Amino acid sequence: MNFKISDLTNKKKTELIDIALHILKEKHKKNDIDSNDYLIRAFKNEEEVYLTFKRWIRCIPKNNPNQKVIYEFTIELIATRCLPLDGLSIKDFYQPSKSDIKTIAFVKKYFGNLNPAFLHSIYETDNQFILERVNTSSFSRYIINKVTKQTSVDMETSFAPEIRPALDNVTLWIEILS
Repeated sequence: MNFKISDLTNKKKTELIDIALHILKEKHKKNDIDSNDYLIRAFKNEEEVYLTFKRWIRCIPKNNPNQKVIYEFTIELIATRCLPLDGLSIKDFYQPSKSDIKTIAFVKKYFGNLNPAFLHSIYETDNQFILERVNTSSFSRYIINKVTKQTSVDMETSFAPEIRPALDNVTLWIEILS
């Protein structure tokens, strides 16, 4: 698949996602992702169209919480690059195991549905799951007991609003929303 910017500028976001997933599958055959598991944003300028994929439900490895795992990646449609995946071992890319899928189902059942406006990280201990939720304005942590299935609030807080400085001489990227 070789595209020029003129081929992509009038495409809808869903079409761009399909193209990006095709590039991912061609370059990294073992990566089979469900786009519903990702917060996907699309951007364009006069030279490139790229999509960012951010996994919004993450299971953190129980025995190695500091393990290097890739939960986010970017696909450039003109350059046909998958960053940072092109330079990394496929084992670094997070794909949920059967155990992770069960953990996510348990958390959804006893916490409630998870909102894609938040990034959710699930940690497991011997007797509980810890669910951390964060977005640009808040952070919260909940404890779900594995035995009693009771959910309790450990922490909830809000962040100060983000203030961004004006930037000069930057390439304008326009987000594609639909």
